[in-house]
Amino acid sequence: MSAPRQKKRSSVLVDVILIGVFLVGLALVVVATREIINDRTLAQGEVPVEARVTETRKVISRKAGESYQVRYAFQVGTQTYSYKDETGRTDLWSTISQDAWVIARRTGVIEVTYLPTDPWVNHAVARSSDGLFGNIAGLIVGLLCMVPGLLWAVSAIRRGSSRKTLPASN
Repeated sequence: MSAPRQKKRSSVLVDVILIGVFLVGLALVVVATREIINDRTLAQGEVPVEARVTETRKVISRKAGESYQVRYAFQVGTQTYSYKDETGRTDLWSTISQDAWVIARRTGVIEVTYLPTDPWVNHAVARSSDGLFGNIAGLIVGLLCMVPGLLWAVSAIRRGSSRKTLPASN
């Protein structure tokens, strides 16, 4: 294989990797931003409701220790809602405090707040943390992933415009 052909193939591979990393970063930024916005909107106009606990579990991790989780469902009108994340997945596990988990197991209900304009935006009142730190970290990681792709795009645009402005050789 000739050297120019090998260089072109590796250049294409680098381009594909940079575009892929950029898209992953963009996805992280979008999800983290939506989570931050939903949390802040929910904090301003939330409606409390008692949700039915559908499942409980205790998760033990070497790194994080024990966490206590529930799945829940609640009704608004005739529609049933559950915990949903910003990617659209529904009926997810919600991590709550140990005390709230014990009560939820005993009573079969948990207090949830939801946004009246969109009840899919909801969370357990007793969730273990507000997640703001995780959301900001996700936003920063996403932005950092996007930087190489943006630099690559700027460099490609400059290369393209410099080819157009070079005088034609005879």
